This record gives sequence, structure tokens and C-alpha cells, in this order.
Amino acid sequence: MVATGAGAKSRQSLGIVILGGILALAVVGTLLTPSFYTLVQSIKEKLKGNSSESKPQTAETMVNNITKKREQPDRYSHSGWST
Repeated sequence: MVATGAGAKSRQSLGIVILGGILALAVVGTLLTPSFYTLVQSIKEKLKGNSSESKPQTAETMVNNITKKREQPDRYSHSGWST
């Protein structure tokens, strides 16, 4: 953005336009990507017809699932085998 000499004004204006475009694309992309993902997910659920089945899990449900997995014996650990 700092230009001197012949054609300095055109290079400055070009630099401002390019930088503005990059910043605008970053902001728009950051805002639109989650919205687009949510839209696609809702359409996908409506087409499958299972929108009532895919409820988000609560933190308590997640913790319960993790503790259940820890309580289950590891199917790959065999006490009779030696390494």
C-alpha cells in the first residue's frame, strides 16, 4: 500500500481493492459457512425423515456414555497372553 514513483496511485488503488476483497471474503466465508452447513443438515434430515431421532446429546448423556465405555472390559486385552 506504500508506493512511490510512476503509477503509484494505480498500484495503491489496486492494493486497496485486493486487500478489501480478501478481508470481505474472510468475513463472509466465516459467517456463511456455518449457516450453509446447518441448512444442508436440516434438508438432509427432512429427506431422511429422522429429524426427531437426531436430538443433540446433553452433557450428562455424554458423560454417562463415556463412563459406560470405561466400565466395559477391553476386548483386546487377554490376560493369558504374554508379550
